Amino acid sequence: PLFQMLADQDLKAVAGAMVPESFAPGREIFREGDPGDAFYVVQGGELEVLKRRPAPAQGTHTVTRLGPGDSFGEIALLEGTDRSSTVRAVSFGRLLRMPRTQFWQLAVSTVGATRIRELLQNAAFLRRLVLVGDWPFEDLLRFARRCESVRYQAGDRVVRKDEPNAWFFLIYDGTFELRTGAGVLRHLEAGDYFGEISLLNDGLANADVIAIEESRCLAMGRDDFLEFFARD
Repeated sequence: PLFQMLADQDLKAVAGAMVPESFAPGREIFREGDPGDAFYVVQGGELEVLKRRPAPAQGTHTVTRLGPGDSFGEIALLEGTDRSSTVRAVSFGRLLRMPRTQFWQLAVSTVGATRIRELLQNAAFLRRLVLVGDWPFEDLLRFARRCESVRYQAGDRVVRKDEPNAWFFLIYDGTFELRTGAGVLRHLEAGDYFGEISLLNDGLANADVIAIEESRCLAMGRDDFLEFFARD
């Protein structure tokens, strides 16, 4: 999913820079605290992602598992930080490895570091939501790619009652009020969403939605919304 915005010739260059590696059960691809030196794509097999338990607890715990098509290692490269977790092989398998220099030259310089960071941050945010949190991470990235990050100031009216609405909104941060002629129905905060009723009914909005402080939403257009949610 990270490379879906690349043109064909750029994808060929990315493929050419990938170095195949085999792994056996128990091999550590890298350890938490190691410097970031490469980006990885799982071609076959299974790995587990481990993190140290917060003090005073000892040892590590498994955060997630990775399989074919999953990728990892980009955060340390994008942020210039050490590895935030340990990745260890569970089975025999195969990786595609891209060194840091090629990752920046072929992926980040083409797509843009800011855009890649935004996609990863939005996908991580989506993963915490009940609505889509059980989707595979690559689907969350595809979902995030179709969203626009929109900021609102206090008092901005995002949706108007009895007017057409062409957007689905997920609140990233801030607070909104859902209002009708009778007053405030409820407050909406990070993780809440709105706009889906008018999209599903192909009708008019049934309430006003107004920002009551500086806020940000991930907004998805009608066609993308219907395509994604029709699958679930």
